[in-house]
Amino acid sequence: MNDSIDLAPREPRSVLGTLDELLRQPRAGLARARAGAPVRQWALRVFAGTLCCWALYGAGSDGMSLESNFMSCTNVAAGQNCR
Repeated sequence: MNDSIDLAPREPRSVLGTLDELLRQPRAGLARARAGAPVRQWALRVFAGTLCCWALYGAGSDGMSLESNFMSCTNVAAGQNCR
């Protein structure tokens, strides 16, 4: 019989795994920290994933505003003003 019990969940190895863990088990990183496991790599992956998501969100929202500006100014040649 195995007497060792793994109290802290295993650390994910990728940025996507880390972000998935944050969605499914938000307290898992804290449980590892309380158990004494090093969490520096995990924290760096969370930070990297956050920056990527932030950049993608910003690029997507900026693209939408540019598209809406373009769509509102399509009939300038026909004499209609842009709003």
